[in-house]
Amino acid sequence: MAQLTGSTRIARVEVWKCVVPLPAPFTLGATVVAQRDYAVVRLVTEDGTDGAAYGLSRGAPIDVIVAELLAPHLLGQDATDPAALASTLAARLPQHGSEGLVQRALSLIDIAAWDIKGKVAGEPVWQLLGGERGSAPVMLVEGYPLPDEDDDGFAERIGRRAAEGYSMLKLEASMTDQDALARRMAATRKAVGDLSALTVDLAYIWGGHDDVAERAARWPEHGVAWVEDPLHGNDAEGLGRVHAALPVPLAAGDEVTNPQALLTLVAARAVDIVRIDVTCVGGITGFARLHQAATEVGVRISTHVYPELHRHVVFAYPGSGPVEMFPEGGRWDGTGSFCRPMTVRRDADGVMVVDAPTEPGLGIDIDWSAVQAHSVRHQVVRAESAAGGVA
Repeated sequence: MAQLTGSTRIARVEVWKCVVPLPAPFTLGATVVAQRDYAVVRLVTEDGTDGAAYGLSRGAPIDVIVAELLAPHLLGQDATDPAALASTLAARLPQHGSEGLVQRALSLIDIAAWDIKGKVAGEPVWQLLGGERGSAPVMLVEGYPLPDEDDDGFAERIGRRAAEGYSMLKLEASMTDQDALARRMAATRKAVGDLSALTVDLAYIWGGHDDVAERAARWPEHGVAWVEDPLHGNDAEGLGRVHAALPVPLAAGDEVTNPQALLTLVAARAVDIVRIDVTCVGGITGFARLHQAATEVGVRISTHVYPELHRHVVFAYPGSGPVEMFPEGGRWDGTGSFCRPMTVRRDADGVMVVDAPTEPGLGIDIDWSAVQAHSVRHQVVRAESAAGGVA
């Protein structure tokens, strides 16, 4: 382990609200997305070591919660002990609980602390967690429809990605016309062949569960690996009924901030795959408890985008893959505007994989000038400013 040359107590907390316009709006379920909003957090210790984290804020003031609610309680705390930080914040802020926007803010603090912990130890985070895996397959989120794209054009685009070596591809399929969806799925499976598994993201568009069998009757013939988020992950009862009627595996949990809601899904076996996002459920520290509960009952885990962050838990915890990522280019994701994209490669079997990073900490490379350029709000909390507000 690296020898400490100074104090690892937190001396400064910085947080930005960043807005990244997308090249063109796209549809996600019932939502039209024209920009990506992020909270970007940076913890700096007394000896100058820094740790970073970021996550989608979707317009919510997560940055304000970090700066005004959490940061004053972080100053002077040991950044290399994420679990102790979580306990301190829980003890000092008991009225706020551990869900919703506060939980998202807490999650970013935890991730940034793990980044510092790894840098101080001179090891990547996945290694600190006990990981041994050298590479992991990628699930590419390519299947959002493009304007004026017909079924054949959509299928050809997905087929090209399969030919590149992506062994799992995610499709967004929120169209309500089931015949139209069946035609698109059939064309896509024909273009992909046996090269890739397909997952289908429904983005919460199902208002109920009464006609699941009818809606999903044709999915097995299209080789659907799993169907994702027909209902929100907080609806354990509804998802349980969907699961009972669904002829293909069910995944749910994106954006869920209450760990107990995910534990309920797992304990009830209401899903086959639980979707976990470290930027929502208490960070990397929170992920460990959920992984243990899922493993005990045989429920698989799939992580939610942020590949630069989630690769560490995928490498550390068996049954937590693949690593989900957007394609480069910023069509649907804005993190590449301020963070160097993760590198993927084609392995000896022709499959696109990501290798475990070797850099200490998270191994993320953030362009802080780009963060500032996309920032609409930047707050800094230091010891001298904590008593009187943010700088």
